[in-house]
Amino acid sequence: MKQSKETVPELSPRRATLVEIATGVFTRYGFKKTSMDDVARAAGLSRSGLYLHFANKTELFRAVATEFATRMRRESREALDRTDARLESRLLDAFMAAHGGAIGLEHLDELMASSREFVGDVMRDSERAFIADVAQALRADEAAASWKKAGLSANELAELLFASSDGIKRIAKSPADYRKRLSVAVRLISHGCDG
Repeated sequence: MKQSKETVPELSPRRATLVEIATGVFTRYGFKKTSMDDVARAAGLSRSGLYLHFANKTELFRAVATEFATRMRRESREALDRTDARLESRLLDAFMAAHGGAIGLEHLDELMASSREFVGDVMRDSERAFIADVAQALRADEAAASWKKAGLSANELAELLFASSDGIKRIAKSPADYRKRLSVAVRLISHGCDG
């Protein structure tokens, strides 16, 4: 699968550690209720020490969301690029990489809204690229070919799977429940109109 070149600056080891810690804090409290004091405390720093690395909460959140999008793309690509698994399994693993981390998050809607507000292009570009990767996998495996007579393209099928996954992640009670629910849509698309 052809991979696009992305220019996401690599984080220094210290900033990467702080982003990882901040991810946990934002996940626990949401964007609005998280303070720089909360993150500094979790990192074992003073608030002024945290400000040496990030100018404000918005900059820190941007780094968290950008790192999440980068990791999601990398892990989903790895799943789609595997040659040792059937398409259905690769798609499920890719969607687990893309949406699995959001399952059961109490503040999911608020975090998604904050992501759109503060890092909109990064998140939108990441989602579009992920959908393109899924469409390419459907084309390469020829799963999309059987849907042509129904007037559906590989991109439309990938968008349908993405929308299904987005909805399921909001109601799934666990990663296993998410995977089970999503497997219905993935099976349908993978086996095609004739299958």
